[in-house]
Amino acid sequence: MPSLFDELSARMERDRKQGRSRNSMAKFDMTLFLYNARDDLRELWRAADEAARETAAPEPLKRAVEKLRPLFGDKST
Repeated sequence: MPSLFDELSARMERDRKQGRSRNSMAKFDMTLFLYNARDDLRELWRAADEAARETAAPEPLKRAVEKLRPLFGDKST
């Protein structure tokens, strides 16, 4: 069963292919979804950042954290 995120992503892609990406309801729904999950995303970021700093952390986790660092990380680093 696909997640809500996956369903919204698929709807956004369908809208884009049909030329409706500018006024897409799926895009609006995704915005609300991410806005409502912002505290959980911040918590997930902090846990992932902490785990990625460990020497034995998996490389995929380290790469994902580095990609998201501009969004969630300290701007001074």
